[in-house]
Amino acid sequence: MLAEEEKVKSLEMKKIALTSQYKSFLEAVVQECEEDFEGDIEVLMNRHRTLEAGNQELHQENSDRTRRLDSLREKCMRVQTELQNQHLMNSRDLHNCQQT
Repeated sequence: MLAEEEKVKSLEMKKIALTSQYKSFLEAVVQECEEDFEGDIEVLMNRHRTLEAGNQELHQENSDRTRRLDSLREKCMRVQTELQNQHLMNSRDLHNCQQT
């Protein structure tokens, strides 16, 4: 039981050591740009979350627009092919009329 508790404690200490370096970095960023983040790490984290959400929204919008563009491109190609075929048929008919 004690050995198990020591393992848990050791794992938690490792987690704390890993996250403390991130905390130090975030504190340095907040100090460097104090006017932007009001000296608060939470403001920095909120800004990050906002930017992350905006980034995802932009990617989604880009995907939607790309799909719409591809659809319009396909439609234009079909219309263009149809018009070319119609033009060829008209040219053939004109040629036949000229021959007679």
